[in-house]
Amino acid sequence: MKILVSFKSVPAPNDVPVAGAVVSTPKSVINPFDEIAIEEALRIRERGEATEIVGATIGAPAVDEQIRAALAMGIDRAIRIDDSRALDPYAVAHILVGVVKKETPHAMIMGKQ
Repeated sequence: MKILVSFKSVPAPNDVPVAGAVVSTPKSVINPFDEIAIEEALRIRERGEATEIVGATIGAPAVDEQIRAALAMGIDRAIRIDDSRALDPYAVAHILVGVVKKETPHAMIMGKQ
């Protein structure tokens, strides 16, 4: 069984500027809810119920750091849809439908937000 897991790059919670503070660009991490989705996919594979885990994210080359983090967690491969625009949820869903059609996973796991 192939599992597709979507994940998003977000500012690290500890790097978010405090009111009035001037901070350079905060470090980015995988959305914590998406990390949980990746971990669940890995647990499913450990039980022998999945053979491949594919991660998918949307963003500019700057998200490659989060792709490497997801690969380090144990996913088999990752897809980056190159788009640096701020996308609304409908546009993200439309893009992910294209990924699902191309990858034809048996299941897709997504984080909360």
